Amino acid sequence: MNGFGFGRLTGTVSLAAGGAPLQEARVFVVGTALATVTGQDGKYTFPRVPSGTAEVRVLRLGYQEQKKSVRILDGQTATLDFTMTPSVVQVQQNAHWHNAQAYRASIHDTQQPSGADADKTDRADKTDKKKAG
Repeated sequence: MNGFGFGRLTGTVSLAAGGAPLQEARVFVVGTALATVTGQDGKYTFPRVPSGTAEVRVLRLGYQEQKKSVRILDGQTATLDFTMTPSVVQVQQNAHWHNAQAYRASIHDTQQPSGADADKTDRADKTDKKKAG
C-alpha cells in the first residue's frame, strides 16, 4: 500500500457449501488497524483503505482462515468475496482427563478433614501449639 490515496473495499463472506452468508466473521486488512465484522447478510465494508495492494484476512471460529490480495485504486471501490470452509477442531481427550484430575485434587486439598482424620488434625495442632508455647 502506498498511502497516497484511498479507496473503498467491500465484499461478502459466505459458506462454501450452499453459499449462505456467514455473519460475525472477522475481516482484517493486514498491516493496518482496519478491522470489521460481517453483518447478518455476510457483507463487510471498509470505506477508507489506503490505495495499493491490500492483503485481507477473514477469521471465524469453526472455519478455515482465508487470505486474499486485492488492488485498491484511489477513489474507487474494490470487491473481494470469500467462501469459508468448516474446519475440524480436535479435542485432546487426555488434556481433559488431566484437567479433571487436577480439579479433583484441588478440591480434595481444600476440604477440611472430618471424623477420625479431624481428630488426628486437632491432636497434631495441639501438639504443635504446646511445642511453640
